[in-house]
Amino acid sequence: MLRKIAKASCLIAALALAGAAWAGDARVDALLAAAERRAEGRKIAASLRAELDAQIPNEPLYRLWRRCTGRDESARLSAAWSILRGVVPGGDISRWAEVNYLELPSETPRAFMVIDALYTALIELPKVEGGEWLAAELLRQFAKSPHGRYDFLGVCPAPVAEAVAAVVARTGLIGAWKPRQIVGRLPIARGVSGVVSDSYAQSEGMQFLDGAALPANGGLYAWDRESGRIYHVAVLIDPLP
Repeated sequence: MLRKIAKASCLIAALALAGAAWAGDARVDALLAAAERRAEGRKIAASLRAELDAQIPNEPLYRLWRRCTGRDESARLSAAWSILRGVVPGGDISRWAEVNYLELPSETPRAFMVIDALYTALIELPKVEGGEWLAAELLRQFAKSPHGRYDFLGVCPAPVAEAVAAVVARTGLIGAWKPRQIVGRLPIARGVSGVVSDSYAQSEGMQFLDGAALPANGGLYAWDRESGRIYHVAVLIDPLP
C-alpha cells in the first residue's frame, strides 16, 4: 500500500514539474512574441515618421495650430506633426516647455499650442496603419518631461485619455498611463481674456501660469481647466490704514 502511495506521489510530482515547465515555456514564448511585436512596431514607426517628416511645411506655429485643431480631419495629423517636429527644439516633445510665452496678438500660450499638437497626434496617429506605435513613442518621449506628464497626461480631456488608453492596449506600452483626473475640452490653447484675483483663482482650483505662460504655483495667468478659459491675474493689495 505504501509503495502504491509513493508511486502516486512521484507521478503527481512529475506532472507538477512538467506543468511548471510548460507554463515556463509558455511565458517565454509570450515574451518572445511581445519582443517581436515591439521590434516590428519600431520599424513601422520609423517608416511612418520618415513619411510624415517629408511633409513638414515651413509655416508659423499659429497657422499650423489652427489646422491641427480645425475641422479638416485630413489636415490635422500633418499640421500636428509639423509642430512637434518643426517647431519644438530638436523635434523632441519632452522639450515642449521651450516653446513658451504668448503668441501675439491673440495672447495664446505657445506651449499649450504644442500640447494641442501632441493631443492631436495621439488621437489621429492610431487611425493610420501602424500609427499606434509612433504614438507610443511620442508618449515615451513626452514622459521624459515630469512636469509635462504630470500636468498634461495626468490631467487631460476625455478624448486624450481614451486615445492614450487605446495606444497602451494596442502596443502593450509599459507604465502607468491612466490619468488621475479627466477634465477640460479641446483645444486647450485659448487667448488670455478677462481678469480674476489670485485669491479667486486659488479658491476655484485654477492652474496658475507664470510669465512664460507655463504651469506654476503662482503667476500672471490662471487657467480654468474645466471651462478652458485663461485669465489675467490681478493681485489685490489691501489699502493702507
